[in-house]
Amino acid sequence: MERTLTICFAQAPDRPTKALNDPVRISDYPIPYAKRSLLEHAEAHLFLQLVEGWQFSIYLYTAHIVRGQAMQLQLGEGLVLFVYQLKGRINRLLHGGAPFRLEKGRYCGCYLPAGNYLFNLPPGQHETLLVAFPYGYLVWLTRQYNELHPLVNAWKTNAGPPLCLREATLMQDEQRTLQRIRNCPKRGDELDGALKIYLARLLALYHGRLQQQPTIHPIDTMLDGVQAHIEAHYAEKYSMRLKGISRQFGWSAPALRHAYAAKYGISVAGAVRMQRIHAAKHLLLDTELSLTAIAERVGFMYAESLIRAFKRETGLTPTAFRQQH
Repeated sequence: MERTLTICFAQAPDRPTKALNDPVRISDYPIPYAKRSLLEHAEAHLFLQLVEGWQFSIYLYTAHIVRGQAMQLQLGEGLVLFVYQLKGRINRLLHGGAPFRLEKGRYCGCYLPAGNYLFNLPPGQHETLLVAFPYGYLVWLTRQYNELHPLVNAWKTNAGPPLCLREATLMQDEQRTLQRIRNCPKRGDELDGALKIYLARLLALYHGRLQQQPTIHPIDTMLDGVQAHIEAHYAEKYSMRLKGISRQFGWSAPALRHAYAAKYGISVAGAVRMQRIHAAKHLLLDTELSLTAIAERVGFMYAESLIRAFKRETGLTPTAFRQQH
């Protein structure tokens, strides 16, 4: 299937990748038959092991991060992804992206419309497996899996916000299937057929997990409400401070600060700032508004505040960003 997915460093989106011949030694899942490449930026290394078969693609990303990095997922068209967090974690896709944060040993399915999605990788090592299928083949694979139909339906209409199904835990059956994918001895057409069987098995297991009754923690529900509030009200200057948000949700500011950072890997103030910068990017590209007017619309007190925050997150001033795009 045609490759429509790339991941890059948000502050250096045009940095080229380097092809690798040797195995990815820091990976817990080195795939001997995969194409391998490396992307480097500011004490961060992102390895990709890519397997492109007939009717499927497997992306295994392994990251070694010294300092936290903002990353960007780029999709040339809408796509359903099954995301398996094998090591470390992915912090929530920010500013209107898919509302999940995956910890080690968790996975989920999601539909993402075409576009760019920011997410954060904290310091440490992280390993994420992405599995994608073309639309027609996914329809055929999931014809009996009603729990997965919302993903297919969202892709069919290709409209609305991203959609994520409930997370599941990587149990022994999933782990065993992933190991079979890694260690598959077959090559050529036989490899392609074997991998399709294993990937279909993963979908069947996910459907079974989704049929089980979920357990919802009240703290998670509250934090999801806080995140939705940030996404809806980021442009409000005074009420979007930590103290104001915590008061609205009935928490103390220190408790909310700790719980929010523990779940999303970013501070409340950082999440608000990222939402504002994302909104500013759209206004820079879609309007001719001045920086002062844009700062006012997205919630910054002054144009200077917008410029400082924008450059810190993207490496560019707003004016340079507008000129380059």
